Amino acid sequence: MIYLEPIDQWSSKIKDPTIHKLLPSFKSLIKIHNIVLHNLKLRFVDWSATQKLGDMITSCIPLLSIYKPYCEDFEILMKFMEKKRNSSGSLRNVIKEGEAHPLMKFQTLESFLILPIQRLPRYQLLLQELKKHTPQEHPDFNYLEKAIVAMKKCADDANYSIERFVRRIKCSELQTIIKTTTPIVAPHRYFVKELADISVGSKHSPLEPQRAFLFNDQLLFAVGTPEAMK
Repeated sequence: MIYLEPIDQWSSKIKDPTIHKLLPSFKSLIKIHNIVLHNLKLRFVDWSATQKLGDMITSCIPLLSIYKPYCEDFEILMKFMEKKRNSSGSLRNVIKEGEAHPLMKFQTLESFLILPIQRLPRYQLLLQELKKHTPQEHPDFNYLEKAIVAMKKCADDANYSIERFVRRIKCSELQTIIKTTTPIVAPHRYFVKELADISVGSKHSPLEPQRAFLFNDQLLFAVGTPEAMK
């Protein structure tokens, strides 16, 4: 585990109920996905032209309810990690070593933590693709339909939290392409809307095409190409 075991060891030395509440979510997510992976491997070992996946996936979907509290607690987690990163040298070292790990591929801890929030929509798309390429007469077709319905319900249950943090991802993306004097990414901030090609100027300077990015707490104007703005 790149982060879980080192952070678990670090948290055992501090008396903060926040991290002890949040860590079980990580462990539950890992446990659930190990169960799903194990069941998939069993199906693939015994693969045939009539093998099914939809029934197994449907039976595992109730376990994915853990995603909802993870999404709801994500903002608390981000604020906690930011606070402790600034105050704890040992945690900074854990994060620095983790971000330097080859498997991280230069991702930050924050971008890594947000990955589970992106999963449920991707699972829906995967099931829809499986159904699309499955003949109606195949034994798995009806099971895939049931799995899609169940996965949609699971995703809808967590939809508000997911939508909010998808907007937070946009903040991270904008941070990489817009040069600013103050960070765009903040624990409380999320992206709302983009307004493109806005011309702003005065009698002392010509109009210059700009793009405006509306967040829940600020409006940011930027100039330049989509790949590099300021």
